[in-house]
Amino acid sequence: MTNISFSLGSTLLGIAYTCDYARMITYQTSDDTILKGYCIFIAIHPTFYAVGDVFISGATLIMAFESVLALQNNQQGGPLKALLLNKFPLIYYTTVSVVDVSLCWTDILTNNEPVPIACYYELVVSQTYFNIHLAYTGTVGFVGVLIFVAWLLYMPISRSSHQSVRAVQTRRNWEMVRKVVMLIALNFSVQNLPATYRVFSTIFLDSTVIPFAVWLMQPIGFLLTAIFRLIELSKIRTKLQKALHLKFKKSVMPSHLP
Repeated sequence: MTNISFSLGSTLLGIAYTCDYARMITYQTSDDTILKGYCIFIAIHPTFYAVGDVFISGATLIMAFESVLALQNNQQGGPLKALLLNKFPLIYYTTVSVVDVSLCWTDILTNNEPVPIACYYELVVSQTYFNIHLAYTGTVGFVGVLIFVAWLLYMPISRSSHQSVRAVQTRRNWEMVRKVVMLIALNFSVQNLPATYRVFSTIFLDSTVIPFAVWLMQPIGFLLTAIFRLIELSKIRTKLQKALHLKFKKSVMPSHLP
């Protein structure tokens, strides 16, 4: 679920960036203006920015919970584990996305003033909504990172004090750790770094300007995500080809009659 949500969030943010910059290029010489409210319907990037950030930041928190639960005994906390792994992600993403989009649209309609027809994001939404949005998504991401770091520190203790854990299960857990570390590192560069910088500069530096180099981490993160996905898929494809090749060789092997 977390891999899907992270990929979906990255896709939505990628589409939002594409739409945002495409409108900038298309209408860069236009002097036409429209009311902010119309940007909700003719430009999808304000909505996709909101939902994409929610999915990416939430993926870190949920991955942290899943990592902690992965090492627990299957006999312990069965119903709670099933709820957190199966129901909580869907409830979280649906609820928070609806709330964030509602706040975004309410903010736009409340300040329904004329803006350039390109619907520049920084002019369509207010600084108040933008700061609240970044503060929430950044905080959620950092909470997930803290939980995951605490879990990593606990893992060596868990391995040494629970010798009954099977070696195969332990290897699977550490394989999952590798994947989670990669996704959390990407999430930090894509979401938490710009959000944290914005909140920090607003509170302590009295500035709301985020350097271009910081925002550049987002498209770089999306590119790295796509590269890692392709590498992972290629490994899966290689394993399948080997398995199918062995199966084919066994099926065509002639029988030795006496």
